[in-house]
Amino acid sequence: MIRDIVLFKPRSDNSMLTSPIDEKDYSDKEVREKLHETLEENRIHHKGLGIAANQLGLPDRAFNIEGKTYFNPKVIGRAEDSYEPFSEGCLSFLSVRATIRRANQIQVSYMDIDGNVIEEELDGIDAIAFQHELDHLEGITMVDNIDSNIQKKKFMEKYKKALKKHK
Repeated sequence: MIRDIVLFKPRSDNSMLTSPIDEKDYSDKEVREKLHETLEENRIHHKGLGIAANQLGLPDRAFNIEGKTYFNPKVIGRAEDSYEPFSEGCLSFLSVRATIRRANQIQVSYMDIDGNVIEEELDGIDAIAFQHELDHLEGITMVDNIDSNIQKKKFMEKYKKALKKHK
């Protein structure tokens, strides 16, 4: 089922996007498969590289990146010398782009679609996308990660213009 993207709304209740999502029990295969299907279908429909459950109004601790769904994901390590600026867009900000500094190499843990707990290293765009989607589940918005107040202000001005056109 296609769902609307929860958009960030300045000066409004953004609790679905700004509240951390607690870990859930995903031991039931049907629950995992249904959530995977919902996330994947919506990611494709909304043309995103990734999508987090709370961006669809779902209080689940899961996200999908390019067809792979991660349940109860977490970063368990970052290569401190690998931080780089990266231009990111976000469906909840109408894909308005901003430069965000993130670790380019990370170690992660998550449950996969088959119910296996996986630990692996990610780098490049995989690491960037994982951190971006995980931020959603932690209640951290893209604008929270913009380094300078001047850049935050410029980003929000662009986003407010995009939001007016979207209505």
